[in-house]
Amino acid sequence: MEPLKTVFARVDASVTIGSGHVTRLLALAEEIKSRGALVEFICREYQGNLLDLIEKAGFTVHALPAVAVWDSQEDANLTHAIIKKRGGGDWLLVDRYGIDAKWDRLLRPVVKNILVVDDLANVKRDCDVLLNQNYLPGIEVEYRDLLPQGAKLLLGPQYALLGAEFAKVRNMPVTPQSEGIKRILVSFGGGDNSNALLLALKALKLLSLNNIDVDIVAGQSEQRADEIKELADSLGANLYGSVDNMATLTARADLVIGALGVSTWERMCLGVISIIVTVASVQDRVAHALGKDELAIYLGRLEDVSPAMLADAVNDIITNNSVFYPLREKGVRLVDGFGAKRVAGALG
Repeated sequence: MEPLKTVFARVDASVTIGSGHVTRLLALAEEIKSRGALVEFICREYQGNLLDLIEKAGFTVHALPAVAVWDSQEDANLTHAIIKKRGGGDWLLVDRYGIDAKWDRLLRPVVKNILVVDDLANVKRDCDVLLNQNYLPGIEVEYRDLLPQGAKLLLGPQYALLGAEFAKVRNMPVTPQSEGIKRILVSFGGGDNSNALLLALKALKLLSLNNIDVDIVAGQSEQRADEIKELADSLGANLYGSVDNMATLTARADLVIGALGVSTWERMCLGVISIIVTVASVQDRVAHALGKDELAIYLGRLEDVSPAMLADAVNDIITNNSVFYPLREKGVRLVDGFGAKRVAGALG
């Protein structure tokens, strides 16, 4: 396989889409860049886009205008024009819902290979490699009729695209601590998840958190920012917007309350227990699988979980912490932090 030279990444972030798609492709781009290839991003200018973050990481970003109504054909044409103008590419990395095989085929003339990052296994794709980093045992059979013959599958959390800092923090010497929950992290991703944050904070208010510190990462949750701040202050919690030290914050925690996403694999990599409350239907299947196999504690959909239910789950972990140690051990074994290296290696 020829070495990578030029790679394009088509991905979006917004207050509704969240930040996870960009986060994972950025992790892969960093690894590809370290191997000597040029990586350029193509992203829509939605509210809550992460163009500045991508540029800060040292990558060129080609901005597409935000659209109220998604048009796959128009998006493919614009993406095609950018890549053609740049002289074509060795690989196109695609991580976005709403794209299918028709979109992929329109890009074939300007790229040699296509990698699709997928979570759902619900549409046909015309790609050379498909990555689904989720914990879904047996999902390979669902791709049989969705991909071209010969397409390579990279399946499971061993391919989880995490930033290099997570493997680094994971391998740092750990200062021995007394058993028990001493720090709780609340984080529901980089989008606007105000309602989920408020659920978690109301749950924590029901508990006596003596000698337990609380960190809250609000991301772009602006709709009910005043309520979030008021509850955070009443808990004596540390409230952050967006952070650039998520690996350190996660590693300091003994328990994380959050949604299903890239951060799920980050927590497993660092051996931190997760309580998952899903905030979108696309998260439910993986969260259920993790709960069933005792890799995390899955409480259900946001609209089905009350503050009292979440408080009971947190209290159970605080009072019976040793019972939940196997969750940490299983997670650490499943996710080692080198998924981006494995995926980059599969590309050339």
